[in-house]
Amino acid sequence: MMTERLWTRIWEIDRIEEMNMAHLGLIDLLAWDIKSRKANLPLYQLIGGNDPKVPVYASTVTWNTMDEYERHIKECMDEGFTAFKLHAWGDIGEDARLCRNLRRWTGDASVLMFDGSAGWDLVASLRFGRVLEEASFLLV
Repeated sequence: MMTERLWTRIWEIDRIEEMNMAHLGLIDLLAWDIKSRKANLPLYQLIGGNDPKVPVYASTVTWNTMDEYERHIKECMDEGFTAFKLHAWGDIGEDARLCRNLRRWTGDASVLMFDGSAGWDLVASLRFGRVLEEASFLLV
């Protein structure tokens, strides 16, 4: 039940044996799974969570065409997604058009996010922020 102690011991062994980092993560996950089963609690409750539902969103890659974006978004909506994060091209005009289309495709109730990937300077970012604001994207 002492998962942190187990992790520390494994970490010390790793200093000598050089275990694969993915294996360390797997051991940690297994230890927490065992611990939650022993406590007869789902893991989210064991670590202090109080809500069994976790908000999720569908994300895009950067596709070549508007049609590819639309097809993906509609597939995600068919799966029940109501929140979407957009990765666009980095062209302010085309990205603005894409954002407006995303709002049109998903409707007013959807939560929309934009990942700019540090592609613009401050002035361009502020200008584009107005586009996101007009399209009712989530602003945090």
